[in-house]
Amino acid sequence: MTEIRLIDPGDRAMIRPLLAEIHHHYHGQMMPEMSMERTLHDLFEERSCAMLIAVEQDQAVGLATYAVFQPSTDGGGTMFVKDIFVSAPARRRRIGRRLLIELLDKAQSRGCNRIDWTTDSINEEAQLLYDRLGAERVSTKVFFRVMSRDYPAFRDRCLES
Repeated sequence: MTEIRLIDPGDRAMIRPLLAEIHHHYHGQMMPEMSMERTLHDLFEERSCAMLIAVEQDQAVGLATYAVFQPSTDGGGTMFVKDIFVSAPARRRRIGRRLLIELLDKAQSRGCNRIDWTTDSINEEAQLLYDRLGAERVSTKVFFRVMSRDYPAFRDRCLES
């Protein structure tokens, strides 16, 4: 049986392997220990976002990270989902869908007016799932990014008159 719930301080050690798997999935290498500790600090001490985990037999097999942002058009907030990830051995068992349902329930109970998320442009499997579920592809928004290596130059351009 898979349990979906918010992380708590006792989950720190349990989510380490899943965080390492995510890092390897996206970057093809082991997660540096400094990055792992910063991530755990952000989750547990800073509480920079919330995390749902899917747990089977005391092992984290999936997660969804999210935050609710204000202001919004109706005051209910916008939920932004950063990641929905299921461990490779646990895929195709509807765990991702269960995480999505829990996110929907949380957004609804908070009065959020919408849920937004992104996928990598090459993640066709996830896009097909979201299309099948009826999520709306948004073409009216443009996604921007500044990488850390570019912070100094970006800051300089912000200060230019």
